Amino acid sequence: MRWAIGLYCLIACAETPQPTHSVELTPNVTTIAPSTVDDASIADASVPDTTPEVDAAVADVSLPPSANGLSISLERTVCYGVCPSYVVTLQGDGTVLYEGRQFVKTKGKKTDKVSPSDVAALLAKLDRAGFDKLHVDDKCTMISTDHPTVTITVVRDGHKHVVEHYTGNSCAPKVLTSLEDAIDAVAGTDRWVPCGVGSAKYCHGP
Repeated sequence: MRWAIGLYCLIACAETPQPTHSVELTPNVTTIAPSTVDDASIADASVPDTTPEVDAAVADVSLPPSANGLSISLERTVCYGVCPSYVVTLQGDGTVLYEGRQFVKTKGKKTDKVSPSDVAALLAKLDRAGFDKLHVDDKCTMISTDHPTVTITVVRDGHKHVVEHYTGNSCAPKVLTSLEDAIDAVAGTDRWVPCGVGSAKYCHGP
């Protein structure tokens, strides 16, 4: 009887699986739902925005012409008499270059400065007068002798336009005289040219 019980136990123990310790080989991964954020938005968020802010009001402001490539020159020659002879040039940054030649208070070269906005206003005045299309008919039959010649030269954006105005030419556009005077006014040539006032305005000597 004992033998039978022992044999039964041996068979039962062999067929019953024994408990073991196992290690989970699959990592514990948390499933993440697909992102609904646009990739471009992520890229934009990771890079700081360095674009400078531009105020609309500032962007609309017309700036004075650049000093590079802009000059407005006025040259006056002598006449049969004591007409002042000089040349003055205005640059875009407001620089004034003057050279007195004959019948002027100040001979030689001078340099000064005016407001760039005044130069811009002068250029606008020339443009309104259509300066780039102005010319003087040199075949005019109504010409007086012994007058001075006034030459305006405008250089900008690689383009140069020159108008030579012999003031005894009655066919010349009337607007030229006002443009010539406007250049003198902006450049302030009165500080160098006249010797006095009234009948003593111009110098009587070479």
